[in-house]
Amino acid sequence: MNEYLLEIKEGINMLQIAHVYGNITQKIAEKIGSNGKLDLIDVADIQIARAKEKLKKYDNVEIWKQDASTMIFRKYDVIGVYFLLHEVPDSVKKRIVNNVLNSIEESKGKAVFIDYHEPNFFNPVKPILSLVNTFLEPFANSMWHQEIY
Repeated sequence: MNEYLLEIKEGINMLQIAHVYGNITQKIAEKIGSNGKLDLIDVADIQIARAKEKLKKYDNVEIWKQDASTMIFRKYDVIGVYFLLHEVPDSVKKRIVNNVLNSIEESKGKAVFIDYHEPNFFNPVKPILSLVNTFLEPFANSMWHQEIY
């Protein structure tokens, strides 16, 4: 989370794809400040409702329901995709990544992807995580075997 926040500067125009648990979205809104703008999208009604509740005190935030794999975005200084790609099939993942890359400001924009990667072979969590992914996160293991497009 700290590395992600380092990519966000005061006064930028940012799109956050997918509302996430915890307080990172509030930290983003605070860091961008009143001279910046944060757009937040998600496909899940419950996540939209949670985001609106969490972010109601921020005037620099706009939230709406949208599928990132089908949306044509306007240009942004930063587009953040935080722990989303492991939850979607590869074909959808590719569309999301392409949409993001096509929507960053050409001269100064950046896309920031934060997601899971394969644990080291000797990491004792690897076999447990493989089982968890198999049964609960069926698209996560593909993140271990190929680059995001």
